[in-house]
Order: sequence, then structure tokens, then C-alpha cells
Amino acid sequence: LPPMTLRLSLRRLAFVLLAVTALLLLLGIFHRSILTTLASLWIVDSSDFARVELVIIPGGNFDTRPFGAAELFHEGRCDKIAVFKTELAPTVEMRLVPSDHAVNLAVLKKLEVPDASIITLGDGVTSTWDEVAATRVWCETNRPRSIAIVTEIFPSRRIRYAYEKGLRDLPLEIHVVALPAQGYTPADWWRSEKGLIAFQNEVVKWVYYRVR
Repeated sequence: LPPMTLRLSLRRLAFVLLAVTALLLLLGIFHRSILTTLASLWIVDSSDFARVELVIIPGGNFDTRPFGAAELFHEGRCDKIAVFKTELAPTVEMRLVPSDHAVNLAVLKKLEVPDASIITLGDGVTSTWDEVAATRVWCETNRPRSIAIVTEIFPSRRIRYAYEKGLRDLPLEIHVVALPAQGYTPADWWRSEKGLIAFQNEVVKWVYYRVR
């Protein structure tokens, strides 16, 4: 290369290296506030409602979701709680482990939620979209004015998107209650393997839901 061109190339390279170094330095110094802010911006929560007609428990995470739903019920903030009848895995059919549906019902019973206040939606549910479809059937029959879905902090954005998209033509208020996750918080999620995996998985799922 001619001397002038070589000098310009070296200057550009030095500028890029300087910018990358400065960025890494800033991340090193301010990573806590940056990552905490990132989590806070991601989380969706509209739990400030007074009362809804139905609180929905998505499948999975039995140590948080039914507990959150029962708390809302005992606070007098919902009329009924819904659980989903999920697809039976081979181990469930062999009676080696209980179904998701059975576990949710057992937890709610232990938490003293009356049977008359619990409903079961769907049959063979396998995904959030199946849950939305089953919820839609109930809503078209019962015509509620408002529902709430309980989930953890990081799935909250995806859950809201799925329900708002699937029920967008119904005259319905949709609330999402972002429950505290086990083992991490928005202020330290990157220090936990569970937190890292949860955030990463939810970002990927959210993108997939948007483009599917």
C-alpha cells in the first residue's frame, strides 16, 4: 500500500480498537446498571388491576404460578382460576408422575382455593398458542371483561404478546402479572445460570413468536 493509504488504514484501525476498548471499559464499569435496566425494560407487568374475572395459570413452573394465582384469589382480586389440561407424556400415562394439570390442582387445593373457583381449559394443550386458543373458547362463551395471566418476569413479554394477538378482536382487558422468579431477580439475573438461560430463551421465543 502507498504510505498515505497505509497511514489512513492504521488510523482507522486504531480508532476502532480505541472505540471497542472504551465500550468494554464502560460495560465493565456500568454492567450492573446496564443489565438491570435491560431486564426492567424487558419485563411486562400490569398487576395494578382491582379485579378480574379469571386468572390463568400457564403450564409449567409449579413453584411460582399457582402460588401467584392463589394469592390473587385470596386477595379478592379474581372470581375464578383456570388451569390447562395438557398433553399426557408417556411417563404420565404410565402413572409414574402426575400431569401438569394434576399438580396445579393439588397446589391450589393445598392453598385452600375452593374447587368451585377452579376451571379447566383445553385438552391436550402443548404450547402457549394452544393455551391462548383454549382461553379464547372460554371467553367467547362467558364474555368476561378482563382476565389476567400469571407468569415469571422474563416470559411476561412473550405471554402478553401471545394473548393480545390471539384475543385482539375480543372486548377484553388483558393483564399480565410478572411473578418473582426463583433464584434470581432483575438486579442480578446475569449472575445465575437459571437467569441467563431464562432471559436468553425468552428473547429467542419472543422473536420466534413475532415472525411465525
